[in-house]
Amino acid sequence: MSVFRDGRENRNRRWRDARRQYDAGSGIKSISDLYAVLEFFEARAGQLYGFRFRDPVDFKSCAPGGVITATDQVIGTGDGVTAVFELVKTYGDAGGASVRDIAKPVAGTVVISAGGVAVAPAEYTLDAASGRLAFIPSKIPASGVVVRAGFRIRRAGTLRYRPDRRRSGAVSGGAHSVHSSGGDQAMRTLPSALAAHLAGDATTMCHCWRVTRRDGVVLGFTEHDHDLSFGGTDFWAASGFQATDSEAESGLSVEAGEVAGGFSNAAISEADVIAGRYDGAKVEVFQVNWQAPDERILLRVQEIGDVVRAGGAFRAELRRLTHRLDQAQGRIYGRRCDAVLGDGRCGVDLSSPAYRGSGTIAAVLGETQIRVSRLDAAAAGFYRYGVLRFADGANAGHSSDIEDHRKDGDDVTLSLWLPPPLPFAVGDAFTVTVGCDKSFGTCGEKFANRLNFQGFPHMPGTDFAFGYADGDAVHDGRALYE
Repeated sequence: MSVFRDGRENRNRRWRDARRQYDAGSGIKSISDLYAVLEFFEARAGQLYGFRFRDPVDFKSCAPGGVITATDQVIGTGDGVTAVFELVKTYGDAGGASVRDIAKPVAGTVVISAGGVAVAPAEYTLDAASGRLAFIPSKIPASGVVVRAGFRIRRAGTLRYRPDRRRSGAVSGGAHSVHSSGGDQAMRTLPSALAAHLAGDATTMCHCWRVTRRDGVVLGFTEHDHDLSFGGTDFWAASGFQATDSEAESGLSVEAGEVAGGFSNAAISEADVIAGRYDGAKVEVFQVNWQAPDERILLRVQEIGDVVRAGGAFRAELRRLTHRLDQAQGRIYGRRCDAVLGDGRCGVDLSSPAYRGSGTIAAVLGETQIRVSRLDAAAAGFYRYGVLRFADGANAGHSSDIEDHRKDGDDVTLSLWLPPPLPFAVGDAFTVTVGCDKSFGTCGEKFANRLNFQGFPHMPGTDFAFGYADGDAVHDGRALYE
């Protein structure tokens, strides 16, 4: 809720379900109790790991002191066709109501009624993992029949400690807390339905991110507490995706923000981040009315820049597309070639067997150095500045730049500029591609490709400009001092 200086308020409901906070301090009666809480806190690593918790006040379909009956909560009205109903609990008074999904009721405590008449357990099946019950075909509720249920709730949800320091057991509800990223200051036209919603006293807005990786995979994430779907993309709530605050500026300024979260098999895996599959990915940031996802606006389009891993979490830089304007354009004079070996300007066919090889790791000499087999035929230095691509093993598909290629008798050693994402393993297979040091001599002697050399080998250097005439110097562009 935001309060303006003139007293007006702007309220936004980012989550569908209210977030609860509990204080267990009143239950600590002795030093033994305090130690038990401290031990539990350390085992959860403070805020890092959540835990299950049963609310001592709200753990069944009726009031805490009441008795569960089959008429406690209305879960739907029959139409003669619908067989599946979801367990819910309604909290309401004369001022309004809120409905909570009950995903995991305690098995054996669920009782059902239809039209005020108890339903036998044999007349329906219950999925205790999702809270959905299905009537058998002959017992589907007729049109207008009110279906009610009573049940015991397994837990309030996944909780975590709110402060990352030891206290007497204060915890807060929810899987994680979220800080939304700042909006774009540029003027834009809002859809009429969204504009009407934002003009109301209270809003239900949240942020969503659609990530399009360079390999074509599209993923959706949201800070809302339930999954959303729009524009052909499902946006996951349990993704660990959250955004830091960011500043937006007009014009062509290159502002940047960040997103952070935890790795999970269902959303963002650590292996994909290590493999660079998110580098340069396009990120579309939406502001969405989660009650009506069609009411949304695209805030901005960004790219993922640097990705930093720390433990089981990641932090990724979000760059505005204008960052490309800071990249160097065009060419500059230089003695060495500025083409990429094998590209259209170079013209060398790297698919030729003469420029490729394959082998396996025979021994690991260090985090960037390996002894290899099956490369004996190539001369020392042939693969220097080339590329090694792992064919199998833990690093399968990853490519690394080769710093050096040496031979000592029958032993062939390759050194990489950087260690691979995961450690080398003896027996890992790989392929290698020839390298080039970008000199005019190598272009002719190694590749017979002088006509396509993309440098200026005969251009006088800066030492020539500062030289002076004397009887011993030959002013032909060569370096004055070797």
